Amino acid sequence: MSSHHLQRTAQHAARMLVAVALLGLGACGQEEPPVYEATAERLYLGSVLYNTTEAGCKNCHGLDFKGGQGGTPDLTGNIPAERTPMDYFQTITAGSDNHPALQNFTDRGRWALANFLFSLATPPSGPDAMTRSRALSQMQEKLREEYSRSRRWILGFNAPGERPASPDLGTLITRTGTTLARPAAAPANVTENVAARALPGASIFATNCAGCHGRFGQGNPEAIRFGLINCESGGPRLCGVYAGAPALSATDANGASVSVGHSEGGLNLSQYESFTDEEWELIAGYLRASRQTPEAGN
Repeated sequence: MSSHHLQRTAQHAARMLVAVALLGLGACGQEEPPVYEATAERLYLGSVLYNTTEAGCKNCHGLDFKGGQGGTPDLTGNIPAERTPMDYFQTITAGSDNHPALQNFTDRGRWALANFLFSLATPPSGPDAMTRSRALSQMQEKLREEYSRSRRWILGFNAPGERPASPDLGTLITRTGTTLARPAAAPANVTENVAARALPGASIFATNCAGCHGRFGQGNPEAIRFGLINCESGGPRLCGVYAGAPALSATDANGASVSVGHSEGGLNLSQYESFTDEEWELIAGYLRASRQTPEAGN
């Protein structure tokens, strides 16, 4: 190979290296899209958050996004043409009468979830498609303005430094009249009738009830943790405060006695409204059987 050819090859290789380096510098210098943009990566993040315990979306809307639990809507259906991901974001951030606020998520997480939920809905057609396009353009303009002022959209609330201080937990407990208990000794061990595990009510109870009331309905004094308050002994030490879940009567349990706590009690949780009378009876049947002494030889 001639020296001239080798020189040309070296020059070509040098130009290629420079081009690759420039491409790399360009990629490094690219700005990340605004937090509210629905990139493929963020839609994936939204799908992951949907299935987390922290968000709790799947508990009511289901793994198929069809809803139905306590009247929750079908996320895959038609929505008003004027609706945009911003509407989902506002509900996720501030909550509503039927939806808790997810303030423990960052803006990035809430936008990822909002854009993912929006993507599940049936796209509009005809004149509605034009309406949707205008709504999305207006949304972009508003969000550019909001995020030009702050990294976090406060949704019209006072900035954190301007908000009045929240009352301490002890004051809130007094206002709400909630009966709370500090940690107490765990309930005595319960002898299980293993045969009860095969009953249809066993899986319903394990999925929906055991987390608070205990594996066999024996109760749990620390079912729900509310936070920390000053210990009765005084001093700087803080103690956890819990709401206990009562023991569920096993010997005379029936569907009505088991369900009454969530229909008339202080924890009227919407997800239990979808239970049928038959399902409540299956739960009661499991409670009765799980605490019965097995016959000899079983």
